[in-house]
Amino acid sequence: MHPGPAALAPGRRILRSLFFRDGLRASALTQVGRIAPPAHHHHHAPQPSQCRHYAKGRPAPSVVREKRSQMRGGSESRIFSEGDVPPIGFWAQRVPYIGPEDLTAEACFHAAAQYCALATNAGSTWKRTLQRDHDIDPYTLHYTAIMLLGGGDQPGETWRLGLHMLGTASDLDYAPSTLTFMRLMTKAVEDKSSRMRETKMYRSAESRFNGLVKGTKHPDAITLQGLRLRRQGDDSAALVHFNKAVEVGAKSGSKYAPEQKRARAIAAAEDPVKLLGKATAGIAASDDDTTKERPPRWNWEATCHVERGRILLKQGNQEAAKAAFRIAALELDVADGHLELGKILPSDSQEREHHLQKAAQSLNREACLLLADAEKQRALAAGLAAPQRKQHQKLADEWLLLAGNDADQAGESARMG
Repeated sequence: MHPGPAALAPGRRILRSLFFRDGLRASALTQVGRIAPPAHHHHHAPQPSQCRHYAKGRPAPSVVREKRSQMRGGSESRIFSEGDVPPIGFWAQRVPYIGPEDLTAEACFHAAAQYCALATNAGSTWKRTLQRDHDIDPYTLHYTAIMLLGGGDQPGETWRLGLHMLGTASDLDYAPSTLTFMRLMTKAVEDKSSRMRETKMYRSAESRFNGLVKGTKHPDAITLQGLRLRRQGDDSAALVHFNKAVEVGAKSGSKYAPEQKRARAIAAAEDPVKLLGKATAGIAASDDDTTKERPPRWNWEATCHVERGRILLKQGNQEAAKAAFRIAALELDVADGHLELGKILPSDSQEREHHLQKAAQSLNREACLLLADAEKQRALAAGLAAPQRKQHQKLADEWLLLAGNDADQAGESARMG
């Protein structure tokens, strides 16, 4: 039985009211223990013409057991086995939070099972049979792979199968799979010990990705290229790509428009007003801001604005950086946007605390640490009565608890730094 408000410690009561009061989202807390898509990594939704409604309510067929004579190279060339297919409960848990509405858990289980029965190292002709003979189109393949990847960046038990399926969908010219594959591989290829660059799957996906970037019609591809350049230490080139993504996205958006349920929330550095609009151009922060939240124009729009803002801030252009963070925070309502905007606002600003609280709502660790530090500073204020001092210390402890086990030590380091 959950304790009522009266049974909670004062600090915990205040924190709970903060997270669950009207006007603040509590999705990050209500979904604890469930699988939800990460705030910064929006997977690509399909083109409207590629949506498939056949999957609704369809029972899972038995796995196709092809004769060895039909499998080039025999069973020894098969890449996966039936044991690599997660049970139906795995899919039932993930589909409501990661998958599109027109795919069922049964359809994803069926696709994975068929894939494991067909995938072989002996040639690639089997890839073309997925849709032709087994009713598994690239769209279904893509989202089945997303289920296996778990919606995150850290490898798990099902990553090998998911990544292989994603690479196959890319080979079948499905652009969302190419972009997602390259995004997941960005960190892996930075490791000098990684051999991923030498694999045929990577080279094939990279070739298609480069074509999307050069085509200048895909803001997601251009954004991803900016991220890759930034991780390589070339902020100037990265900023050029982020600016270009903003320009292209503002004009046409993405062919692979994000689903409404996933919505969360090229201006030159010296002139953020011109193309981004006066509503977000370095205007003073205020509690009565009327900027309306909207769906992203392309899947990685929020990431683009946040990373663009970080580069501009690093270059000393605080007003342009603030404009970029305001788009990510006020229009797209993403945690990193709220965090970065809160960090550059005056320390005594109520709006600073508001944005940090919005970021902490998504369990952003840095935001929790900053809020804990603010409460500790209040607890040290001269002339404060003992009950109020104790209250601020309790709140600080609550924020540190939300930040994680090592947060206390990290918070001390942050204050000293």
